Amino acid sequence: MKRKRDPYPIFTLCELKDHIDTSPDYQRPLVWPLSNKQLLIDTIFRGLDIPKFYWKEIDEDHFEVIDGQQRIRTIWEFHDNKFKLAKDTDPVDGEEIKDKYYKDLSPKMKKKFTMYQIDVVTVYDSQDDEEIREMFLRLQNGVTLKAQEKRNAMVSKMRDFVIDCSKHKFFSEKVGFKDLRFAHQAVAAQMILLELTKGPTDIRNKNLNDTYKEQKNFDKNNSDSKKVIKTLDYLNNIFKEYTPDLKPYYALTFYLLISRLMGKYVITNMEDDIFK
Repeated sequence: MKRKRDPYPIFTLCELKDHIDTSPDYQRPLVWPLSNKQLLIDTIFRGLDIPKFYWKEIDEDHFEVIDGQQRIRTIWEFHDNKFKLAKDTDPVDGEEIKDKYYKDLSPKMKKKFTMYQIDVVTVYDSQDDEEIREMFLRLQNGVTLKAQEKRNAMVSKMRDFVIDCSKHKFFSEKVGFKDLRFAHQAVAAQMILLELTKGPTDIRNKNLNDTYKEQKNFDKNNSDSKKVIKTLDYLNNIFKEYTPDLKPYYALTFYLLISRLMGKYVITNMEDDIFK
């Protein structure tokens, strides 16, 4: 793996927008509130330093963001007039910029913003996905990542199966909790661990982390994985529509119930009775 460091003006960063992938699958979801975005833009206007960006070179014209996803998207959003500067923003060079979109700025302020130089470290000649994911995790060392966000950055076939399960209709259409910071993945991982251990077990993060490592070569076509999908299918049929009360602990309880019933009894076409 080789690296090179180049300064990029924000103007160029915006021109490359369609050539930069900010959401490779190991990245965490966007979590910045508006106040953080406004602070970053204010920092740029005042000519203060912001952390380096790290990209992976896919080819000569396309890149993948390893670190700096939230910052680069914030810059694009401001440039595209998606949010204003804060109402209490102090003047810059004697000029008022508070409560303004990019389009409302004077030519002088627009130039100050677009000519700001950002340091970009580009990684190239890397064919090792695990090496890139390890780099991502190390760069996040000063950021509070949730346990599932870290697991999402692991190279593991168990991780891939968890992602597949988290996209099941039961999660996307029926459960009563949003997929914030991979919440659906976290519950799916717990369900899979319950299935692997054939019943109630400790589903804390340490055990989930160990499972990802121990099941690095997990076979998504084995009997356990098929049982997981079969149980999710049944749950999806029990709950006919979005169910606000279906929080993570209930989803896990019902998963374990249906899984155990399936293993001991014939419950074909009993979805309505079980729902009642």
